[in-house]
Amino acid sequence: MKPFGFGAIIPRFLRFSDKIKLTLHTKDEIKHLLSEIWSAKDEYDGLRTRASTLVEYIFVHLLEKWGNNVDMIAESGYNLFLSLHRYAGDGEVLMFKRALYGEISEECHFDFECLMAALMQEIQGTLESENETKVGRSSLFVTIDSFFPFMAKADTKAIKDALQQEQPDEKIDYMALFDAEPEEGSEDGEAENRGLFLNAVLLQYLKDLSSYSSNLKKKLMEVKADENGFAKLADIKEIIATFDERKTEDDVYMNLARGAHLNSVADVRFYMDLGEEVEISEFVRNLSSKLVRPSKYYVMSSQRDAAEDNGGEGSGGTFMTEPELT
Repeated sequence: MKPFGFGAIIPRFLRFSDKIKLTLHTKDEIKHLLSEIWSAKDEYDGLRTRASTLVEYIFVHLLEKWGNNVDMIAESGYNLFLSLHRYAGDGEVLMFKRALYGEISEECHFDFECLMAALMQEIQGTLESENETKVGRSSLFVTIDSFFPFMAKADTKAIKDALQQEQPDEKIDYMALFDAEPEEGSEDGEAENRGLFLNAVLLQYLKDLSSYSSNLKKKLMEVKADENGFAKLADIKEIIATFDERKTEDDVYMNLARGAHLNSVADVRFYMDLGEEVEISEFVRNLSSKLVRPSKYYVMSSQRDAAEDNGGEGSGGTFMTEPELT
């Protein structure tokens, strides 16, 4: 293929002009590589005061691997880039691709891991003893419904169908559902189906996130603004708060802080009291890659019951995984 060249808008790991030898990864290889990059990036960012973006870090990662061998950096970069498009039907690959393009926050990777840990905990809460390793299919289906109470029936059905294809027996080894790697000695059919459940949940997570984010951004663009496109923070807060009434006040202020590039809830309140205005299109751009997920996706069954006891409204119920602003 013909490389993209050296333009300023071209990511550093793709800046090249000579011919490139392409040996695209298999799906297993690209998923292993993405896992390696996520882990290495976490370690790299932990040693620095400012976290790198995924686009920045990929170049750093390839530089550490290949040194000053620009040919190998370019070859690895383009093989990665094209493999992301080739296997975008897989949840892990699609999440990485969208994070790389800035369509979703990189925090989604960690956020989804926390979500799966919470789902596993919910399943374990239904077991009769700590030593049990399997759960009945019907019981597991009830847990899925209660864990995602606002998910469309068609979407929960897709998750349940994937679960049934992965483990067709009536008793489900629930721990295996959260480990996409087949065990050594697994039969071909079992190895091929391993990870179907996890992938189905991840694809639904990304779908729900995309829809929620898109709808919220459309609402934000309807806010009353002056001729220069500036709107009051207080008016923006009202839209975010009413768009999803299940959001906690912390959720709303976190969104405001991110969109307005403020550091804390105290800052948001201070500038809002002053009648501060922000350029709404810039606010939406800032928020779009950092709106980690819809709160409706994280209303746990116990929290839902509490909300129903209060007349079905509820003041929150989100499964928070980001550091709270103070």
